[in-house]
Amino acid sequence: MRNRIPLPPADPNLAQTLELLRQISEAVQAVHAHPQHGHVLPQLKPRNLERRDRTADGGDPAEG
Repeated sequence: MRNRIPLPPADPNLAQTLELLRQISEAVQAVHAHPQHGHVLPQLKPRNLERRDRTADGGDPAEG
């Protein structure tokens, strides 16, 4: 168990900032724990590269 230092009640901005950071940290941990983390973007890459290889008329750029 972590030792937590209690926040002084005189600074509500600090308390709000730390709460926001805690929420962000939890969200990041949830993303990293998700089974598909790291696989979404690589799946999109081949499709994007394929689109770039096509010419405006839909033909193969190698054919001229």
